[in-house]
Amino acid sequence: MNGRKIITGALLAFILASVGYLVLKEQRAASGDVPTGAGDAESVEAGGDDQASARKLVVYYFHTNKRCNTCRAIERQAKEAIETAFSEALMAGRLEWREVNLDEPGNERFVTDFQVTGSSLVLADTVGGKVSRFKVLQKVWNLVANPAEFATYVQGETTSWLEGS
Repeated sequence: MNGRKIITGALLAFILASVGYLVLKEQRAASGDVPTGAGDAESVEAGGDDQASARKLVVYYFHTNKRCNTCRAIERQAKEAIETAFSEALMAGRLEWREVNLDEPGNERFVTDFQVTGSSLVLADTVGGKVSRFKVLQKVWNLVANPAEFATYVQGETTSWLEGS
């Protein structure tokens, strides 16, 4: 009986904490503290740079320790598509490629921030080092077997986001 009371108390505490979190999140959204855009993530640190107030598009390739051949192909083709079409933007610092292992300590936040759990390609528009909007490029999984269509898709989405649409 005593164990039952402990479990009940722990569950009630969890529920109260969850409700409190949701209320806080709603209040932040209502006050405009949460970014709008394709994703529903709260502000995400995009990393420090010398252009703290500058707008930058970050292309993230997320993966875990366990990677299949398709996952590796998506990373390779995406990186090649970005480097081939956007060398000037990369050199100018308006565009950045980042590979992130979600299994490494400190990277757990990306799972929540970008709503990803494994291999994913994500465009993240940043202003002043914080993500203002993001988009997970879901079609890469369907297009990986056709490198030309894959590159067209990734480059088209990236161009659109670099131009601010």
